[in-house]
Amino acid sequence: MSNRENGQNKTDAGNGSYGICRVIDASRSPSPDPNRCPTMKSFSRCLIAVLWVTVAFAAGSPQVERLMEAHKYQGDSFAEALYWLPETGQAFGKHIADHKDWVGFEPGRWRLVPEASKAAVFKDIGEAFDKLDSAQLERSWKRLADWQSIHSQLALFETAMDGHEAFFDLAYQDVALKSAFDWILAKRPKTFEVRFIGATFATGELPSFRAHLIHHILNMADTDRYECYSRIYGRIAAHNAAKGEQDGGGQPATRPESK
Repeated sequence: MSNRENGQNKTDAGNGSYGICRVIDASRSPSPDPNRCPTMKSFSRCLIAVLWVTVAFAAGSPQVERLMEAHKYQGDSFAEALYWLPETGQAFGKHIADHKDWVGFEPGRWRLVPEASKAAVFKDIGEAFDKLDSAQLERSWKRLADWQSIHSQLALFETAMDGHEAFFDLAYQDVALKSAFDWILAKRPKTFEVRFIGATFATGELPSFRAHLIHHILNMADTDRYECYSRIYGRIAAHNAAKGEQDGGGQPATRPESK
């Protein structure tokens, strides 16, 4: 099974010269300045930063620099969005040697990827972004931001339901989300009992389906998405209230006092 699923403009995109100047100043001396890089660890970070900026300059790409800056501040969540979005994800398979062994996006493996390989991933994506017009570029960056936002929202839902199994059972009942589950039902026998759908996922299927569900929500209109969230919140509240009453012997559950 495959391990993946299918407001700024170009002028603003390269505005990061203050960061570049800071890195260039740090690299003028051939040896580490004790006041600037007091340890070998921090000196290594300086060298990595110089490498990434050099890649951006060599490519002549403001979008490469913007991608690297976004990853610097947003970390794994940004890389994960790039990995799963079909328009950017192919660069990972092209430049990461052990990519075929990944089960979806694996933060631990991503952190071990050589910096030169990461830079090559951002270079490929950045150069593709540079070919977009301003409206297309804005949409691409919005999709990245929305992907991360939806991912975080689903994580909150799963936490509120004490895990993905109960949340998926609940999500399957929503009119806007039900069709997304055709992805997993197509892999199950016709006699499969859908009321147990949340418990059906194998380890390798879970990250791919979660990304598929995010894409499904990503393709909704914003108003439809927020209405869906509202319905899910309502169902979670009703579920937890009923559960609280059962746990309390018919009485609403009370919050335990902090010790």
